[in-house]
Amino acid sequence: MAARLVSRCGAVRAAPHSGPLVSCCRWSGASTDTVYDVVVSGGGLVGAAMACALGYDIHFHDKKILLLEAGPKKVLEKLSETYSNRVSSISPGSATLLSSVGRLLRGPDNV
Repeated sequence: MAARLVSRCGAVRAAPHSGPLVSCCRWSGASTDTVYDVVVSGGGLVGAAMACALGYDIHFHDKKILLLEAGPKKVLEKLSETYSNRVSSISPGSATLLSSVGRLLRGPDNV
């Protein structure tokens, strides 16, 4: 699937004070000549963790990685006033992976 850039791009660090420089762009359906070495389909927990892990891997340091997400950008402006019991359960191996790429959230201050 090809895509065309429709809004600004920026660069951020994957984790504070460490990790690879990550480009963040918004795309819409159309064609372009941009070619990626790796395309990760889905920006959920698994897809985002995979893209982040590849960004840290020395074998991919010079590769272009695209995290492709079909859904709209989610912005959390403030926490909901109502209680929700929705949780995500991850295995110890997944916790290790997420910690290694600086993405495992710990406690309410990191929501």
